[in-house]
Amino acid sequence: MSVTAGVNDTIIAVREKLRGKVGQTKVKRYWPGKAPEWAEEDKEEDVTMHKVVVLDKKDDPRLRRLAKTRTENREQAEIITTDQEEELNNQETKEEEERRRIKEKNLEREQGEDPFYVQKTERDTIVERKRLEAEEQLRKNMVLEDVETDDETNEAEEYEVWRTRDIARLKRERDSREAMLRARSCLLLQEEQEKSEEQAAHKIKQ
Repeated sequence: MSVTAGVNDTIIAVREKLRGKVGQTKVKRYWPGKAPEWAEEDKEEDVTMHKVVVLDKKDDPRLRRLAKTRTENREQAEIITTDQEEELNNQETKEEEERRRIKEKNLEREQGEDPFYVQKTERDTIVERKRLEAEEQLRKNMVLEDVETDDETNEAEEYEVWRTRDIARLKRERDSREAMLRARSCLLLQEEQEKSEEQAAHKIKQ
């Protein structure tokens, strides 16, 4: 009777949840590092599913043939890997040999340069090179001769000319300032005289 009562209680609880009724539930405390109960239940279910598959081994010709092909495939795979390793080793030795040959050639070139072919149009003879250098030197000399640099020879005269020009400029500026001051003072005197005359005329009228 207790078994059926437990089943009935669970059925009733499921129906209430489906209808939307919410009842009291007991909350389990979380403990760090400890898996919850529902996770343990899931693990047990997974394990049982894996245990269901059981093979009954009998003397089956298909299984023997399959095992034989697997062993042959393994042997072929091992042979292929050794062949590949040999090819890699051969390739590495060839690369090392090629590097060694290149280094030797570079050393030979450094010790003595190998002659190489130059086309006739690109050839530059010694006589032609000297002629071109002489023309270049003449051009440089002509440019240097065209520029007049007599500043160094007449330096004292140039200084005297500059000094007289500068003194004359300063004198002109001073004269113009003095003339402006004289004109301004004349204007001020004239204005004062006019004011005094106006005041005198104004006093006479009063």
